Amino acid sequence: SDKTRGVRRLVRSAVTAKAAIRLNMPARGSLTGLRPVPQAHRRPVVPGFVQLRIRSVGLNFRDVLNVMGLYPGDPGPPGADCSGTVVEVGEKVEHLKLADDIFGEAPGCLGTYSLGPGPLLTQKPSTWSYEEASTMPVIFVTVEESLNDLAKLKKGEKVLIHAAAGGVGLVAIQYAQYVGAEVYATAGATEKHEYLRSLGVKYITSSRSGKTFEEDMKKFLDGKPEIDVVLNSLSHDDYIPRSLACLKHGGRFIEIGKRGIWTHSQMREARPDVMYEKIAADTMMELEPWRYNAYLKKLLQRVDEGALKPINMHLFQGLEQRV
Repeated sequence: SDKTRGVRRLVRSAVTAKAAIRLNMPARGSLTGLRPVPQAHRRPVVPGFVQLRIRSVGLNFRDVLNVMGLYPGDPGPPGADCSGTVVEVGEKVEHLKLADDIFGEAPGCLGTYSLGPGPLLTQKPSTWSYEEASTMPVIFVTVEESLNDLAKLKKGEKVLIHAAAGGVGLVAIQYAQYVGAEVYATAGATEKHEYLRSLGVKYITSSRSGKTFEEDMKKFLDGKPEIDVVLNSLSHDDYIPRSLACLKHGGRFIEIGKRGIWTHSQMREARPDVMYEKIAADTMMELEPWRYNAYLKKLLQRVDEGALKPINMHLFQGLEQRV
């Protein structure tokens, strides 16, 4: 007969299998020293930790300072903010389960797999992508502690947000707008000024020239010290005293910078009326990890309230493309 018989044949798949890799930092001092290398072994899971398949890593300025050898103290390996999927759960971890999609902190997470401390991780917002979630942990915690818990920013108050086009700045703008505060912002490049205007920020000046900043703020405020809260990250070109000149009596000054910042005694001497606090989210991670976890859960609440949206981000695909 002319009947034909179909025979199944194996064909080469279009899918390319990729081995696990990690980003190796042989020494600090240069970004060019970073190299992707095979991740031949996963570190065994220990109590209190989970094994993660890393889906996205959020890089921030701390990582740059780390690699360049400019971060105070020993920051450990670069990479911390991340999102991923739980592939193994260690003993004593009860709030996470296998296959959970999570976000938070896994120090040294620049690899396909990484161990993550349970207290510094929680389920990611279900409506957010891995990439969106990985940009957020440390900057959200910083803003929530700074503007909500410490400064207690309220409707109608004026807040000065330095470097407002950066991660912390963008979340701080969202928070200020959510509570009904008026934002005064600094940024560098012209396109950053334009982007901040597109977010509804009216008063924008320079983060590069202290003289320009001082002149613009005098115009914005009619020469009066009317700022209620300063969220500071700038120490060059006398930005600290110039910002204090804008701060009203009894104002709040929150410092999130690491280099060239004032001590509490310096602030008391210059402005004893000012509430001055220095924020260090990495210290909270180390000493109060469950407090950090509570902030991550607060992020989920803010998303549900419509108070927090993903921020602008630049995507880089794959460690094999370098960082």
